[in-house]
Amino acid sequence: MVACWNCLGEFDAAAAVWCSDEPKTPTKVCPFCLRCFCSASSEYKERFWSEAPPGLAAERDAVARASRPSTEPARPEAGGTPYWEQSSPDGVLDSILELGARKHASEVSLEPGPERIEIRYGIDGFSFRVEPVPTSFAPALERALFAMLGLDSSRRSRVQTGRALVRLRQEEYDAVARTVPSRYGVGATVRLVNRATFIKDFGTLGLELEDRVRLVEVIRSGRGLVLVSSPPSNGAATTCYSILSFLAHVPLDVASVESPVHWRLDGVRQVEAEAGEQGPCVEEALRPLLAAGAEAVVVSAVPDAATAALLAEGASSLLAFAQVTAPTAAQAVAGVRGLGVAPDRLAAALALATGQRLVREICRECRVPADPPPPELLASLGLDPEDLRAVTFYKGRGCAACHTVGYCGRRAIFETLPVSPEVRAAVEQGSPAEEIHRFALDAGMIDLRTRCLALVASGVTTLEELARLRL
Repeated sequence: MVACWNCLGEFDAAAAVWCSDEPKTPTKVCPFCLRCFCSASSEYKERFWSEAPPGLAAERDAVARASRPSTEPARPEAGGTPYWEQSSPDGVLDSILELGARKHASEVSLEPGPERIEIRYGIDGFSFRVEPVPTSFAPALERALFAMLGLDSSRRSRVQTGRALVRLRQEEYDAVARTVPSRYGVGATVRLVNRATFIKDFGTLGLELEDRVRLVEVIRSGRGLVLVSSPPSNGAATTCYSILSFLAHVPLDVASVESPVHWRLDGVRQVEAEAGEQGPCVEEALRPLLAAGAEAVVVSAVPDAATAALLAEGASSLLAFAQVTAPTAAQAVAGVRGLGVAPDRLAAALALATGQRLVREICRECRVPADPPPPELLASLGLDPEDLRAVTFYKGRGCAACHTVGYCGRRAIFETLPVSPEVRAAVEQGSPAEEIHRFALDAGMIDLRTRCLALVASGVTTLEELARLRL
């Protein structure tokens, strides 16, 4: 067992996955904070390797050899020309985005520095660095970025957002970007949304049958407030768009208030809130839609008590879906109530609440049986070793397919909180989230922890994921 240099959590170094931040000298990833020790002090690294289990250094060298083809950018020419020299200066941005799409990155970050522009790809919740671009390419890269997004170059010293339709790897992507000025130039974060796979039906999304039934029953009822929750970057926005897509094919007058609009849908009146300095707030954008007779509304955020109260009031006669940032469905309910909505009004309006997480899946190419987790880890997770005696644990060794981290792809897990009489009474009485959660379990809810443990038992993910997600 070793202590992480960052969070001080103790973990089994031999069982931990390898990072790919420095492909030539990979280090281990802490299963708790998911930080490798590439950035740790030299003293920590020396101590780690001096105390490492026998054979770990040899495994490190093997991982380094295997990782080089997958973590370095594509080099089609035999001479090893860097990817940013494979096209004209104005084509560097295309090369960066093309490589990101090939690596299935959901996010591309451009971070200018004094000597180079760092390029990072967000893949399955990990951040991977590729070969940086020299600063001599900065003017052309910035020019191409502003042209692609239709941004005002005269306002380069201010934060701007934009979007563009781009074609990468013979597929259409929406590039949704935010530029950020810095000391060394304009940086940017670009989200890549694959148009062919972004909108999912409820089954493909990951909702289990009983959860789908609950959601569809609420939609068929034609009224009520549904809270769609997750922590940041855990899929709640994708779920809301899947709900919007479903509603667009139902004979209802459907509208949405989004900040910003990430995806245009036929059959939905989509209004952008807080679009700029003079943009409307969510409540101001929502009120005229309700007055115009919308039968179903979806809002991408509930920022204040006025918005929450308006949704609760409207839910008495229409369907209202609201995206909420919260770790569980019960905490989403308590959070909306905490904005200042009258508990009795919220209790009367509430029809359903969902919570979700994105769970990393063990790489299928390098999955191997793993040793049973140490008792200390099981104890920290509140698990009894006897309950897991029959479980075969797995891990990913790390290979080219998973960029040496042992995980490849993510899947969503859900909990749907049914509003039973006991749950409704708890909401009305101002009971804490823990009590609401307990009543929901009694009413048949399968929570996120149980869903994740089922994936561990079936060999899809690891106990380290359960720990990382704090379930």
